[in-house]
Amino acid sequence: MTAIGPVPGTEREGLRYGGLVVHLDGVGRDAVVSALSAARFSGWVGPDQTPWLVVVAATPFGPVAGSRTGIAALADRLADRLGTLVLAVQVIDDQVLRLFWSGPDGAGRYDSDPTVGHEDDDELSDDPEGVELLTELAAACGRPDAGEDLTELLDERIDRDSTYESERLRAALRLLGMPTWLMASASLPRDVPGGPRRRELTRLGAGRGGVRGRVRGALVGRVRRHRRPRPS
Repeated sequence: MTAIGPVPGTEREGLRYGGLVVHLDGVGRDAVVSALSAARFSGWVGPDQTPWLVVVAATPFGPVAGSRTGIAALADRLADRLGTLVLAVQVIDDQVLRLFWSGPDGAGRYDSDPTVGHEDDDELSDDPEGVELLTELAAACGRPDAGEDLTELLDERIDRDSTYESERLRAALRLLGMPTWLMASASLPRDVPGGPRRRELTRLGAGRGGVRGRVRGALVGRVRRHRRPRPS
């Protein structure tokens, strides 16, 4: 995955954030925290909102874990280790939405504008990619009846002068029955508006918690912000 800069063609700078939504079917929150610690993840783990758990990445467009692991690769790793569905989310300047998912029923990817980060490739279309897989995502989330609505929601380019991708992401997460507070995660490490209080979150720095984790996470974060994730 390529490091992302401001979206070309617009002067508006919107929110940039990313994270994971983990299905807790047969998987406890402690098991997810343990897997993230083993991967040397940096970020925040939300409270158990059965059947879902939200995880916010500290550096969503660089490596989010050890060995230059990007957010999509981390979703694959967790899904394999825990045997459950994991959805990775990236929102770039509120202009581009990317979804990556992996689980027992398969894997897929959606990108609202594949040209971003690949401006030198004249053969790429800016039409959304992976729309045909959204019905499979809805079914994997236990919401097969939401597949048609999810497809209709994400099956077109947005008007960048009037629409924010966070709005579409919120609607998509609601269709899938998932928590929606990821959009407000920029407030971390403070309380999340419309989401959990800071005391309900577990903060990891390169896989460690507590003061040592914060120090280690700050040091590692300076490096990760300027590195590209390993291709996955």
